[in-house]
Amino acid sequence: MMKNIKKMLCAAAIIAAFGMNAFAQQDNPTDDIKARAEVRVLINVTGAQDLEFQNVQVGEAKTVNTRDEVTAGTSSGDEKSGRFDITKGASTDVKVEFTTLPPSLAGPGEATLPINFDGEAFGRLSLTNDPEATGGIDFNPISAINTPNTGSTENFFGATAFSVFLGGTVTPEAEQVVGTYDADVTLTVSYN
Repeated sequence: MMKNIKKMLCAAAIIAAFGMNAFAQQDNPTDDIKARAEVRVLINVTGAQDLEFQNVQVGEAKTVNTRDEVTAGTSSGDEKSGRFDITKGASTDVKVEFTTLPPSLAGPGEATLPINFDGEAFGRLSLTNDPEATGGIDFNPISAINTPNTGSTENFFGATAFSVFLGGTVTPEAEQVVGTYDADVTLTVSYN
């Protein structure tokens, strides 16, 4: 009889264990997740000032840097670096990229004037519209620059506005056609 009681108790324990396990594994037919979105301020890029070489001498290269200085060629005193003004959301990393840097400027008829933007003296980020302002960063406009929250770009990460300056070198030939030359330069800024 004792054997039967032990068997019954053992069977009851097994049934109870399965019952609790089944209770613990009940179906959960619903659950939740969050739908999230971060709304950001639109980025606005404004071409504020054209890159002005002014008068260029035939056969003489002329360089205008990002600080409105003529570092090669003859200065007329009115040369200006190009400037774009940027607005963006605070505490955001953006990519600053010149998506159009022409190899030449178009002039009268079929004439072209070679232009070069390749060099550290030709790109500059500034927290103001003054290229001489403290805290600016020089960069080569041939490559994009990002503004993460680290190192020299930390202040640009936190800013809601900054300016991008562009310089370059034009190289007229000895037989360059006289006239006015120009081409579009495009700056694209996007959130990372």
